[in-house]
Amino acid sequence: MKRLLLIPLFLISLMSSATTYYVAPTGSDASGNGSIGSPWFTLNKAWSSVTAGDIVYMRGGTYYYNSAQNLTGKSGNSSNYINVWNYTGENPIIDGSIIPDYEIINTGNSSYLYLKGLRITNLKQPNPITTSNGYYGLRVNPYTANSKFELIETDHIGGWGVVIFDYCNDLLFLNCDSHHNADPYTETYPGPHGTNYGGADGFESGYANTTNITFKGCRAWWNSDDGWDFRQAAGTFILDNCWSFWNGNIPGTFTPAGDGEGFKLGSSFFAPDQTAIRRIVRNSMAFENQAGVEAVNEGYYVGVQIYNSVFYKNTAGINIQRAGASTTILRNNISYNNSQGNWIDSWVNHDHNNWDNGKTISDADFLSVSSAGADGPRQADGSLPNLNFMRLKTGSSLIDAGVNVGLAYAGSAPDIGAYESSLTSAVAVPNYLGSTVDNTTPSVLGMTFDQTLANIVPAVASFTVKVNTVARTVNSLTISGTKVLLTLASPVVNGDAITITYTKPATSPLQNTAGGQAASITGQTVINNVSALVLPAYVSSVIQSATPTSLDITYSLSLASVVPATTAFSVIVNSVSRSISSVTISGTKVTLKLASAVASGDVISVSYTKPATNPLQATTGAQAASLSAQTVKNSLTPAKDATAPVITMTISSNPVHHIVNIALKYVTAALSPEIIRILDMSGKLYIEKLLTTGTTAVKIPINLNSGIYSVLLLSGGFQVASQKIIVY
Repeated sequence: MKRLLLIPLFLISLMSSATTYYVAPTGSDASGNGSIGSPWFTLNKAWSSVTAGDIVYMRGGTYYYNSAQNLTGKSGNSSNYINVWNYTGENPIIDGSIIPDYEIINTGNSSYLYLKGLRITNLKQPNPITTSNGYYGLRVNPYTANSKFELIETDHIGGWGVVIFDYCNDLLFLNCDSHHNADPYTETYPGPHGTNYGGADGFESGYANTTNITFKGCRAWWNSDDGWDFRQAAGTFILDNCWSFWNGNIPGTFTPAGDGEGFKLGSSFFAPDQTAIRRIVRNSMAFENQAGVEAVNEGYYVGVQIYNSVFYKNTAGINIQRAGASTTILRNNISYNNSQGNWIDSWVNHDHNNWDNGKTISDADFLSVSSAGADGPRQADGSLPNLNFMRLKTGSSLIDAGVNVGLAYAGSAPDIGAYESSLTSAVAVPNYLGSTVDNTTPSVLGMTFDQTLANIVPAVASFTVKVNTVARTVNSLTISGTKVLLTLASPVVNGDAITITYTKPATSPLQNTAGGQAASITGQTVINNVSALVLPAYVSSVIQSATPTSLDITYSLSLASVVPATTAFSVIVNSVSRSISSVTISGTKVTLKLASAVASGDVISVSYTKPATNPLQATTGAQAASLSAQTVKNSLTPAKDATAPVITMTISSNPVHHIVNIALKYVTAALSPEIIRILDMSGKLYIEKLLTTGTTAVKIPINLNSGIYSVLLLSGGFQVASQKIIVY
């Protein structure tokens, strides 16, 4: 018998009243109506229409807004949030590069908001700084409450990635990232290393009336100051399964900049003698920062609780001095390989940590101590990358060496560190680490994973490579160790922007030797290590006396055996085109076979127009540029003939200025025609004059640059006289 499903009328009313709106990079606030077929452009426009229960989908692509987007003054309720989400499978990027303001997105005077799947990026700090307010990617303004922020990425902000201001409460940040934020021109908070950079954190909040803020599965890295900064805050902040790394440096380098605390838990300037637990860190890691965790009293005490966390390879490890005194508790933690060790006040309660149990700790306790991949893509469900990093190896003395603190564990007691080995065993799937195209193999794209891959080869259709946003065909692929090598249809060149996408196929997916399958990845940036190609440069050209029908062109590099058509070249002899019968290439030389021989004294030039097919190129593939008319050196020796006329040529005065005066004396009968040519020392022809038979005096006006020139007299096809002149 079928059961009748009854839906309360008030619920139907709420469901039917919800509206879906759309914004897109190509949308229009003026002509759009917010539908999927006619979207708006700005969130500000969409926000003017939303009410509780509505959802605004942001389509994929980059939004270049020219003002901050203000999600303020409206609220949902516990059953109907106001939602601003990425459209399924698409990646909206909100770019702040042209915003003349100090924030990209802000909330305020609003409750029950749900922001999901947005990247907020590229708000540069101006020099000089134009505001004392600071610069923010996501600014959570006062009276934002009961709201969720999921898969929000803030990066390359000239200040703080995310800031939570006063009078905010009950906020969840789930699987959010904040990275590459830096403030090179801030002088208000100079870093400790003689630079600025002291006011750019991944996540920051430090106010009297903000509380119950939870970060779960979040990351902060390459921020010039701290990963998280709660210094001065009076409320409760929870860090659950969060990673903070590479902070306190100029982003992308290990050049020290700001304080670089992984977790700056702080104290409070607003809550006198408040020893209750106000900072909770559990199952989290701070590694390779300037400092791991700090809770140092600059005002009033707050209680700190740090359970089952890892502080690895920071400059300083754990620095907790009288933060909450006897109410501060450290248990089941690992502090290892920090160059300055720990600074822990004697009033702090600590037990069952690796430094308490008297057991030796070494790299051998862990499956891996390499943080490679920590900044890599998240898993399909949005959770942190699944790495072997800092997971305990079977047989480690840290397994079952902890104490029950209320977190899930298996075995006789909890393990020490961020992972419970019995619940989170060795990584079962290979994790993607990154891709490169190397200079020596510009047609091969290498994808690297963190585990050895089985020799199970997916179809090439599983991979999409784009070069400068255009798909590049993948001809074949091979698997070698931890690498997948994709051979492209044509090589990439220096400066090309490359991305790689892998869609896990149903048949023969990428997998490790145990059968664990790699997840799909989308649009991951490929590092292009291909150097700028050195082009073959034109050096010279010549016709030798022994081969008067061969014109040799010399280049700076050895050339590939790729022969252009004869029509790519043009040879001019005495201002008349000379046909080319063939082209050959040998080493650095291109030889053009001419249809007929040149003679001594002929003035020759050669041109090359790079063709679309078979252009001249070096063995590296670098193509030679087109050439305009280049003077060819004519090395033919003047012919000798007993019947040649004997004529003497006298030029006066020499040096010459505006007129060349030439006197001719005929020893034998004059022949016709007679030609005078004036060339520079490279053989370039400037003047050619046909003489009347029997002429004995010639005046030739000139307008030549200062220099040395040759004057040639030709008669009957022979050069019969020559003289150099100086033009001043």
